[in-house]
Amino acid sequence: MIRTCSPATQPSETSRANSRRGASLLLAVVLCVLATALTASLIRTLALTSLRVDSELDRNQTEFLLDAGEQLAMARLANDPDYREDTWEPNLPGDRTATVQIKLAGDDSEPGSRSLQIHVTLQGARQSFSRSRTVSLEQLPASIEGPTR
Repeated sequence: MIRTCSPATQPSETSRANSRRGASLLLAVVLCVLATALTASLIRTLALTSLRVDSELDRNQTEFLLDAGEQLAMARLANDPDYREDTWEPNLPGDRTATVQIKLAGDDSEPGSRSLQIHVTLQGARQSFSRSRTVSLEQLPASIEGPTR
């Protein structure tokens, strides 16, 4: 005996089509969620990398300014034995600003007590850096300390 289904119990073609459309819609939503999560992760990684690069740039710029401040002080000292201090605000690219403060410390009458104190403050793109360096004038060549008479 062969059984046949009555029309009421057979799945209609409309319900099959709706079922396929529902599965396609669900797949599209899942793919959109995955693409959004991947994009958000990529944006976060790029933002962190950018922060690290900016921070490293500012740190390096601070070190370069310390070197430049030291060279400026030595040149001024070589030309002017009465040179004691200076403040320099170099022009930097972008929104960065910096101040380089140079002071000659110590007593001229005590050999080996003179030193250069250089302090750099840099306001970077996202944070501020401050570094200092002290250079003993004993460590410098005699020609740098100024003309001998």
